[in-house]
Amino acid sequence: MVLLPNEQLLNHVATPNDLAQVLGAFCGAAVDDTVLQATQLRLAGNSHAANREFAAAISAYTRALELQPRAGRHMLHSNRSAAHLQLGNKEAALADAQKAVELSPPDFQMSHIRLIDCLYALGRYAEAAEACRRADEKDSSFRFRSEFPAIKRALQAAGQLV
Repeated sequence: MVLLPNEQLLNHVATPNDLAQVLGAFCGAAVDDTVLQATQLRLAGNSHAANREFAAAISAYTRALELQPRAGRHMLHSNRSAAHLQLGNKEAALADAQKAVELSPPDFQMSHIRLIDCLYALGRYAEAAEACRRADEKDSSFRFRSEFPAIKRALQAAGQLV
């Protein structure tokens, strides 16, 4: 990690806790303990998901959400949605994707992709196409996401215009 403007090199900043300590010591910024704990659980969930341990990932994301962090809940719902969908829990995945969209800042497009994926998996193609249009209206760079061509092809194959 390099601290600017003095270009001070810091080694071994590898965890959210390390970063919180650096921000406190060098910048005078305090990181909320709840946000820090939720971030650690989100990263643990991501690791489980990468290892295809989706039930464990869901558990980690759920524990993080139970902390009620004031930031990052959109990512937790988005990630939990993906894990639910991998396990075939389509309705639970949809509920999390909808919550992720509701909580997301305009530039967090992954929540919209999760919603589109869930609606498509449920066979609700017209709603998936509408969700795609809303994502594009919210942030026109959505069309430039690497996932967009596949979404467009899938929806067109289902008879929907995007």
